[in-house]
Amino acid sequence: MQWRLYKNDRFWWWEYRNRSAFQLKFKSDVNTEEVASGEITSASLPVPIEVNPKERGEYYLEVQHGDGHTAGFFFSAYAWGESAGGGKTAGMIVLKSDRPAYHPGDVAVVSFPTPKAGTLAHAVLKGNEILETRIGEVDSGNKTSIKIPITAAMAPNAYVVVSVIQPHNQTTNDRPMRLYGVLPLMVSDPATHPGLKIDAPEELKPGEKFKISIQTGDHNPAQLVVAVVDEGLLDLTGFSTPDPWKFFYHRERLSASISDIFPWVIGARKGDPFSVFSVGGDMKMAMSMARQRKKEEGKRRRFKPVDLFQGPVSTDSKGKAVLHFKMPEYIGAVRVMAVAAAGTHFASAEKSVPVKKDLMVLPTLPRVVHPGDRIQVPVTVFAMKDGVGPVTVSIFAKGSARVVGEASRKLKFDEAAEKNVNFTLEIPQALGNVDISIRAKSSRDSAIHTAQLQSVQVSPRIYEWKTTPVKPGQSITVNIPDKGMPGSNHARIVVRKRAELNIGHRLNWLLHYPYGCVEQTTSAAFPQLYLKTLAQLTPEQEERSDTIINRTIERLRKFQLPDGGMSYWPGSTYLSPWGTNYAGHFLLEAKKKGYHVPEDMLRGWIQFEQERAKSTMDAMTTRTYRLYLLALAGQGDRGAMNLIRENALNKLSDTQKWFLAAAYKLSGMADTAADILKTSGTSVAESNNYRETYGSGLRNQAILLELATEFQNWQVADKKYTLIAKRLSSREWLSTQTAAYSLLALGKYVNATSVHNGNPDKLTGSVTLPDGSVKQFDTTALSTAFELTKGFGRKITVKIADSVPLKQVYAVMEWDGIPISPVVSVQPAAEGMAMEVEFLNENGMPIDPSSVKQGTVFWGHFKVRCQKGQTSV
Repeated sequence: MQWRLYKNDRFWWWEYRNRSAFQLKFKSDVNTEEVASGEITSASLPVPIEVNPKERGEYYLEVQHGDGHTAGFFFSAYAWGESAGGGKTAGMIVLKSDRPAYHPGDVAVVSFPTPKAGTLAHAVLKGNEILETRIGEVDSGNKTSIKIPITAAMAPNAYVVVSVIQPHNQTTNDRPMRLYGVLPLMVSDPATHPGLKIDAPEELKPGEKFKISIQTGDHNPAQLVVAVVDEGLLDLTGFSTPDPWKFFYHRERLSASISDIFPWVIGARKGDPFSVFSVGGDMKMAMSMARQRKKEEGKRRRFKPVDLFQGPVSTDSKGKAVLHFKMPEYIGAVRVMAVAAAGTHFASAEKSVPVKKDLMVLPTLPRVVHPGDRIQVPVTVFAMKDGVGPVTVSIFAKGSARVVGEASRKLKFDEAAEKNVNFTLEIPQALGNVDISIRAKSSRDSAIHTAQLQSVQVSPRIYEWKTTPVKPGQSITVNIPDKGMPGSNHARIVVRKRAELNIGHRLNWLLHYPYGCVEQTTSAAFPQLYLKTLAQLTPEQEERSDTIINRTIERLRKFQLPDGGMSYWPGSTYLSPWGTNYAGHFLLEAKKKGYHVPEDMLRGWIQFEQERAKSTMDAMTTRTYRLYLLALAGQGDRGAMNLIRENALNKLSDTQKWFLAAAYKLSGMADTAADILKTSGTSVAESNNYRETYGSGLRNQAILLELATEFQNWQVADKKYTLIAKRLSSREWLSTQTAAYSLLALGKYVNATSVHNGNPDKLTGSVTLPDGSVKQFDTTALSTAFELTKGFGRKITVKIADSVPLKQVYAVMEWDGIPISPVVSVQPAAEGMAMEVEFLNENGMPIDPSSVKQGTVFWGHFKVRCQKGQTSV
């Protein structure tokens, strides 16, 4: 079948029918020319026809079967960023160059159709610079050519701009008096892309080392990177070898701004062409076409993709570099890609290399395993040619993993084929990695496959503690729990003055919380400021605590917006009003404790809070919290405080009133603060307000404890301390905000009461570890602790000195770990929300999840709804 491609030029312009009456007449013209043709042969599947339109505009593709049926369709070709409707006006002329690209020193010949007479002007533009201008006459025929010398300054491209002005009295054609055209001239300097040569083996073998030599085309030194990547992996996205020369020397747009008022000033007798158009510009870079690669026949093998990389490396003085790699266990083809650079010179090259071997082995392994699992390991052995003969397949497991049954199997290959064997593997009751090695060996060849399985926990990490009272002069013996898998046990013995303050699991949870919004980031570090008050720390623990605080201050930089507020996520532009307050609170307390807080960071935060305090857009708790913090920073805003006190005092909750009272007190107006507190109680609703302030009833109790401590209202503070300490010591789930603010308030309270009560009592004694070593303690802190990293399942002794002036102290054994067996004591429960779970097969029918076999696709539908007035989950 024959195919033909036509280009249609549609021109239009306006003419005055009656100048005095300003009556216009629309005129148009259509010109069609054949621009390409060819032949195709039909097939059972659609056959593509590749065409490359040289100009923007409308095209018609026609296909004809012999002298019989003809079919075709129209389509538009236009540059990226333009629209299909942007056609040419009659004032435009088409410029054509004699070559698609030029080198410095060449002469470009640009041709274009012209009238029989007229004045010709052309200019050569590069960016905003005019390189050349000329004025002359058109040739006497219907075509004119101009010659333009090519220089290195024109790279990567320049534009030739042509204007043709017809005589004012000509009437032989209906075209506008002034004609116009623009054409880019592509210029490439061969010295800027010298080329690369890759010298690699024609065939590679799995598991063997190989070398690749790279030579620059001009034999000059350069820096380069080399990647060896699985062709199948590259084909998934149609990845092309990077070409830095095309990127740095891509076509540049016409930067000159062109304005056309000629037809408004001078008109020919046949009419005034009112053509308004914009010329210039281009795509920054063409979209790369996905490479179409010939696929090898046969099935795809599930070998681990190859991805090897080295660089940047420097060549020797002659532009040569030799790199060494080792091919993993893989069969297929890899692409060797090299990219080099030296100043303004760039080059890239590629080479496809097959990877083959007569004997290969490939196991099918799970992505993860669990302690105690017993798994089947199917192993496929590939004989890539005939006559391989007997093959022994063996499996080896390192560490405590154990092969159940036979560890070796026999196979025989008389011809090229693949065969399967199965092994059974038992995973140890421990976390970590399990190393597996599988080997296939014949009389002439061998193959080995190594893999590392990750043994992950089935149950979550659990926490337990046991509190035992000890009187001065007595000692107790405590067992160190050994309920976790090897490597997961962690314990410590804590001796404290108070019974109800068991907070180790809260601190540990905050430090290991996996996310990092502004609230969570601050919550992990805020309690660390008062950790030394709550417990005696070792030098290593103090250093770790200081590191966490300093890193948090540094990390909060990433949240700060240009106006000084804090975003919810680092790099985001979404303001978090409560997060801004909370992070600023941490910065103020950290500076008070002696940590370095950048002045510009704190100044920007204060300026934002001062400006925000003038508005009423935030929730009242956020607004009163902000006023308290400004007063804490020594920048109390009396106007904003008076606005709330005079207009909304009766509407404030107890927590909001305490915030406002504290702001007045810190601003030097203690009497006003006292008047506000006379109208306030200490009640806190248990309902959550997480959406705006990430809070809860317990978090608000902690706020009251902090502020009562500030007012030295010990009657309120003592009650709140007891309530909060009890809740923190429980196994109750708490949000990061609630846990952190509660620990912060406890720390402030304990620090203040130590000063309030005068010289605190000393805590003196010793701890005898399982290995016989003795740890002494003598501290005035609320508690002291010793980390236990060994001796699990054995006993330690805690002795309290006679001199301790307390009725009794408390020894707490804290343990956390991942249990050897899944936690079976957890029963389904619903409190505050309801959840429905349904498992379905691919047809949407309910199934029993306990009967699902490996490799089966199934769906889980989870429905959660709030109860008891909650608004979010």
